[in-house]
Amino acid sequence: MVYNESVKIDTKLDFHQDYQQKINLSGSSNGIGFQKDTVFFHSNQNFAWYKGGTPGTGELDLGTASCQMSINDWGYLGIGTNYPNARLDVRGDAKITSDLDVSGDAYIDSKLGIGTTSPSAKLEVNGRIKDKTGFVIPVGTIVAYAGKDDPPDGWLWCDGSSFNTTQYSELYNVLNKSTVPNLQGRFIIGSGSFNSYSYQLHETGGEEKHQLTIDEMPSHNHEYDSYYKYLVRKGLHTSNSKTDDSPDEINLFMAYPIQSVGCNEYHENRPPYYALKYIIKT
Repeated sequence: MVYNESVKIDTKLDFHQDYQQKINLSGSSNGIGFQKDTVFFHSNQNFAWYKGGTPGTGELDLGTASCQMSINDWGYLGIGTNYPNARLDVRGDAKITSDLDVSGDAYIDSKLGIGTTSPSAKLEVNGRIKDKTGFVIPVGTIVAYAGKDDPPDGWLWCDGSSFNTTQYSELYNVLNKSTVPNLQGRFIIGSGSFNSYSYQLHETGGEEKHQLTIDEMPSHNHEYDSYYKYLVRKGLHTSNSKTDDSPDEINLFMAYPIQSVGCNEYHENRPPYYALKYIIKT
C-alpha cells in the first residue's frame, strides 16, 4: 500500500507480523528502521538528540534546543555537546559505579578523585596506593624534610611527641607504642649486627661530645732517666764521680717535673652535618 500524502493515526498502530523492520523510513542516503531487537538510524550526516526548543536548519544547529546527545560522522559520541572531540566527550559529571577498563591513553584536564567526590588536587586518593609490589609509601616510613612550619598531610614530626592511637592505628601497629621517635639532633643507624657492634630496633645511644679516659689514650710513658754520681774521697785526693764508676759508690737521682697541659675538656664527636627535620608516615 502506497500513500503519497500524510497519514494520521489517533489511537495506536499495531504490527502483528514478524517482519525485520516494523517501520522503515528510507531514502537514497538515509533511513530509520525498527526491528525486534534493534532500532537503527542511517544517515550520511550527523545525528543528534535535542531537548526542548527548536533546532536550527543547519547541520547540527542547536538553535533554541538543548543538546542531549550527538554522534558525528567520525563516530564521536558527545553527551551534552553538539561537537564531540573524542570517541566519548562528556560535558558534565560522569558517574561510574562498576569497573572502567581503558586500554588506551586517558587524559584528565581537571582533578581526579578516587574514593572522594571532591578532590583538591590533580589526583586525590582516599586510601592507600599500591604498585605491583606493595604500598608506595608504607606507614612508618621516615624521611628527611626541609620544611619548618607544619609536616605534610599524612606525616608527623619525629620529635618524640605522643599521637592519637585511634586516629593513627596503623602507625601504632608499626611502632607498638604511642610516641613517635625523637630524631631531633640525632643520626640514624641501621639496626642489626655489623662487625663487633649490634643495634636493636629503636635503640638510642652515642654522645655529642666525649672526654677521653686513660684506657682510650695511646700507650706512652713519662720516664726520665738522668742521674748524678757522688764525689768520693780516696786518700789524699778527690776523684770525679763521672770517672769513678765503682759499684760501691752512691748514685744521687734528681726528679724533674714534666709540664702539665690540657684543660680536661670534652672533644667534638660529630661528623660534618646538614640539619633537616625527620617526618614519619602515618
